[in-house]
Amino acid sequence: MRPYNSFSNPISFVKSSKRTTRVFSVLLSLLLVNLFTGCTYFKVKGIEQDAQKSQISWLQEFNQAQKYIVLHQSGVSMHLQNAQIDESTYELKGIPVVLPPEHSYKRPLEVGKGYRYKKRDQSPLNEAHLFLNNEVNLMMGTPVSIPISSIEKIGYSDKDVTRGILSGVGVFAATLALITIIVALTKSSCPFIYADDGEGWAFQGELYPGNTRENAQVPNYMKLPAIAEKDGFYNIQITNELLEIQHTDEAVLEIVDHPGSVTVAMDPSGTLHTIQAPRAPLRALADGRHEMTSEVQEADEYLAAFNTPMQQSDNTRRLDLWFEHTAGQTSGKLVLSLKNSLWLDYVMGKFLEQFGDFYPQFQKNQQSSTREEFYQWREDQSLPLSVYVDTGNGWELQHTVYAVGPLKFQEIALPVTFSGVGDAPLKVRLKTGFMFWELDKVAIDYSEDLPLKKTRVLPYAATDNYQQNVKTLLEKPDQHYLTQSEVGDWVEIRYQSPPKEAEARTVFMRSKGFYTYKREFEGLPDLGELRKFRNPGHFTSFSEDRFNALIQSILKSKPEIVTSDERN
Repeated sequence: MRPYNSFSNPISFVKSSKRTTRVFSVLLSLLLVNLFTGCTYFKVKGIEQDAQKSQISWLQEFNQAQKYIVLHQSGVSMHLQNAQIDESTYELKGIPVVLPPEHSYKRPLEVGKGYRYKKRDQSPLNEAHLFLNNEVNLMMGTPVSIPISSIEKIGYSDKDVTRGILSGVGVFAATLALITIIVALTKSSCPFIYADDGEGWAFQGELYPGNTRENAQVPNYMKLPAIAEKDGFYNIQITNELLEIQHTDEAVLEIVDHPGSVTVAMDPSGTLHTIQAPRAPLRALADGRHEMTSEVQEADEYLAAFNTPMQQSDNTRRLDLWFEHTAGQTSGKLVLSLKNSLWLDYVMGKFLEQFGDFYPQFQKNQQSSTREEFYQWREDQSLPLSVYVDTGNGWELQHTVYAVGPLKFQEIALPVTFSGVGDAPLKVRLKTGFMFWELDKVAIDYSEDLPLKKTRVLPYAATDNYQQNVKTLLEKPDQHYLTQSEVGDWVEIRYQSPPKEAEARTVFMRSKGFYTYKREFEGLPDLGELRKFRNPGHFTSFSEDRFNALIQSILKSKPEIVTSDERN
């Protein structure tokens, strides 16, 4: 098994090479456009203005992407090495260098045109293309600052649909693309977990998301859909790829063998549920007027993002769902494919930034506050996803989902109960702050849960990047932590596979721990602004204000946007 390499991850590379969060890579959001392979034709597609896809829909596979940006000016092409974007000035920075053979082509590339390439010699499908006006003086090997306004066209290389090749995913509006760049590279939460799928490491998500306090730890459960048995073992890696200190108290597998006719999901408390006949919603309506049914009926990453311009009296956003229902049914399981947004991670960083050089002391003080205070503040600020059910006697809050992480969709099942609904459609309401969550798919399953046996498997072996045996630190939650304090720290864990007792198997990770940020903010704390966050609902207002301000800043640069339908 090869050791984990943090620099295979573009976010990790940027994080490990910067002391502050004011300069970000410009590549990630433009390059996670196509992870399919096997074609011999590609097309340079333009950024679409009207794409409905979420601005961060590709990030769930970000660790597999390779970043590569190509500049085009007056028929000359070159690679922009060490690409960064300055958030304060919206200037793209880097060093122009000669394109290597694998990124060179016989004809100059243009947006909207298709090209043939040799798979053995060239690799265009990870390229982003920026077409510049002549106001910028590019010199090989000389650092350059490129105003965003000098970028006339933005494109990316994708498989050529017109040549009979399956297309990759679409792209989002250019203004949202720039926001994604800023947000993605300020990502800062939770250890990452990878599973050995038999061919390599597959990113699965984040452990104990959102838990920054030792006394607020709760068990966290995550399905590992990609994990595969290999020589009688399951293998995972837990990595620190961000500017934080991570303390893992427990990392065990919970393995469920079950009939092949059902799938298995957990609720946040770790209770198992079988899914036999999930039903998509009849209708989904955001904030009483925005139709979102098609966005949540299939797991296709067309999302409900809780970002409509309409808001409730408490500044939240809501999504109302109607499900088919018969009079005899009084309970069911709500099945959600969802994740936190990277935008939430970004605005949380902007909130913490206001503490200035007092932040280290603030973080220390927070460790002594109570668990109840920690969760109450989050609820007051609408950070969780609240799940209400119309029971026939009005809306009833039945679940509060605190966090699942922003980099990969997670499937959870939430048992719901209702009475007095008759044969009218069952109505469910999801509520949260502005752009705090993203929902890919939702369904209801009215079947009875089948009896299941859950086998807990402790680590068989665990070795970290310092070649230390850390197995005993991960076997049980005893406050003896595996601490990963540096970017690039990793631990590889092996679990012996128990004999399979049914047709199908689902593997979950049970973890427990917490993390703290490494931040070096400057200046005095902004006490006036910070006091506002004591008021319930202020964080969601802060989120929306930041979003609108960032949109306006980007639009002032007025880059030309070229759609994929346009031809040169």
